[in-house]
Amino acid sequence: MHTKKYILSSLLFVATAFGFAQQIVLEDVTYEVKNEIILKEGVDVTNELTEEQKMQIFSKKSEIQQIEVEKAKQLEALEKEKQQAIKRAEKEEKERQKALKKQEKELKKAVKKQKQLEKALKKKEKAQNRLARAKDKLARSEAKYEKLKKRGKLSPKDEAKWLKRIEGYNEDVRKANRNLSRS
Repeated sequence: MHTKKYILSSLLFVATAFGFAQQIVLEDVTYEVKNEIILKEGVDVTNELTEEQKMQIFSKKSEIQQIEVEKAKQLEALEKEKQQAIKRAEKEEKERQKALKKQEKELKKAVKKQKQLEKALKKKEKAQNRLARAKDKLARSEAKYEKLKKRGKLSPKDEAKWLKRIEGYNEDVRKANRNLSRS
């Protein structure tokens, strides 16, 4: 968009330079050249000049016009180069932003994975603790049962209760083992 505006303005500049009177200095005298008319201080002097002077003035006018065209082309080339540099910089910035977003996404993914691993580890530790507690309860209950049985202090009703209790602790150990193997 800016390039089009600039090209239009430079073309307009060149067109106005060719379309309006142009000042030419020849032998310390300033002439204005408008199309094919040569003016000196606003007065037409075209017919008063020699052919050689006219040729010098017109050739100088052509040189000046050529220089202005070259300047316009250089300005246009510089502007085009500037626009390309801006586009390159914008593209690089866009790529940098894209890379940054990708890194942020990967970081979030890694953090999420880390949290999942920590959660799984916590779950496993909890399952191990439950298994250890269940085994401890079972061992204590079996030891107490054996102690009471050895002393003969168990009635058949009490022995059935203890065996049922021990079986419950065995079931707790099996459940804890299953939960541990799942985690």
